[in-house]
Amino acid sequence: MRRSVLLMLALSAVSCTPGTMGYVVKPDYFQLRHSFTGTWDSEWGEMQLKQRGTYVAGSYTRFNGVKGTINGKLEGNLLRFSWEEKGDLTSGQLTRRGRGFFNLSRDGKKLKGRWGYEKSMVDGGTWEAKRSIKYEE
Repeated sequence: MRRSVLLMLALSAVSCTPGTMGYVVKPDYFQLRHSFTGTWDSEWGEMQLKQRGTYVAGSYTRFNGVKGTINGKLEGNLLRFSWEEKGDLTSGQLTRRGRGFFNLSRDGKKLKGRWGYEKSMVDGGTWEAKRSIKYEE
C-alpha cells in the first residue's frame, strides 16, 4: 500500500504535456528582459524570429538549403511552436511539419529545446541556438 501511494505521488509529479513523451515542458516565470526577436545560429542552420507580444513567428534555412517557418506562443520564457517545411514537387521533397519548444535563457543569448514530427514535440531531437552576432538588441 505504501509503495502504491509513493508511486502515485511520483507519477503525479511528472508534468506530461501531450506530445512530449514524458519530457517535462514548463515555463520559467522570471521577468523576461529579452525578446525572441533576432537572428539565431542553430545546429540546423540560421533562424530569424520576430516576437510581437506573446506571439513569435519566423523562418529558418537549414544547412542543406531547405526552408521552413515557425509560429508559436510564449508562456514565460517558453515558446511552444509549430514548424513547417513546404514540399517541392520538382525535387520530390514532401511537406513536413511538426511541433516543438524553446526555452530562452535568462541572459537572452541561448535557446534550448526539442522538436518533433506531426503532434510530437520531442521525437525529432534537440534544437539549440545561440543569438547571432548579427543581432543588435
